[in-house]
This record gives sequence, structure tokens and C-alpha cells, in this order.
Amino acid sequence: HLADYAHVPPGVMRGTLAALRHSFARIGVMVECRFDDGESQPRVPGRHITVVLLDEKMQARKMARHQATAATLGSAATEASRVYVFYSRVAVVADRHRVPIATPLSQVIVHELGHVLLAGGHSDLGIMRREIPQQGIASFDQFTSDEGVRIRSEEHTSELQSRGLISY
Repeated sequence: HLADYAHVPPGVMRGTLAALRHSFARIGVMVECRFDDGESQPRVPGRHITVVLLDEKMQARKMARHQATAATLGSAATEASRVYVFYSRVAVVADRHRVPIATPLSQVIVHELGHVLLAGGHSDLGIMRREIPQQGIASFDQFTSDEGVRIRSEEHTSELQSRGLISY
């Protein structure tokens, strides 16, 4: 589910979703997006995660509540299967590196989805690296083989389901 409170321009949203789907397709995972607030009851089976693109006011409240640093671009509430993205901060990164905003935006979303799907912390490689790399030099949305295997594995899915982190 995608809740767009930042009012992302349609072209940026199309590019972001295309990059997001491509990242997951490389590891054999299909991603479908539904635009809503993520609160309504899902009508289709599968893993449901809400991605919230925060506007300036929401971002300020979230930062104050969770003591996010000035460099924070997103956060994940693993137990709630919810991801938060600080859109205006991502826009600054895109501007600084002179890349389309869809590039770092999709990378931040993939990373935060990784927190929910992998139920773990940061690593030195793959989508779970702590910091977004220099744009145009290294890809942040490249899954390691272990990340891909864990996300696709039935055992991992069963473990998350038993911990109440996902439901079907």
C-alpha cells in the first residue's frame, strides 16, 4: 500500500515504482502497489506493507518523536509492516547528486522494505547498507544473494508469520 502525503509528481511516482518493481524482480519477487492509506482490509492474498511518503509536517512530527538524525531518509516499523519515507530529504539527495528523484526514492523504499522483510539491521553490502552511496556510482538497490534467498524463503516467511509480523 502506498500512502502519498508528500504529493509526489506522477512522473516521479511512475519512475520510482518501476525501479522498485525492477529491484525486487531481480530476486524473483513480484511487487504490486495500491494507492490508499494502508488502513483498509486487503482484498487480495499476499504480504501487505504500507509505505508512507511523508509531507513536511508529518516528517517533522516523526523526527521529533523518534529522534531521527538530520541524515535520516526513512524508517521502518517492522511489527506494523509500515515504512516511512522523508520525501523532502530524499529530494535534497537527488538534487545534490543531480539525479532523478525516483532513483534515491526507490532506493530508500527498497532499503526500508528490507527492514520489514528481513527483520534485521544494517549490513556492509546489499540493500541493507546503512548509508545511501554516492548516486550514479554504486547501486543501493542490489540485493545480496543472501537477502534474496531470505526474502523468497518459505522458512523465513513462516518465521515472520509465527512472530505476527506478516499475515495472509
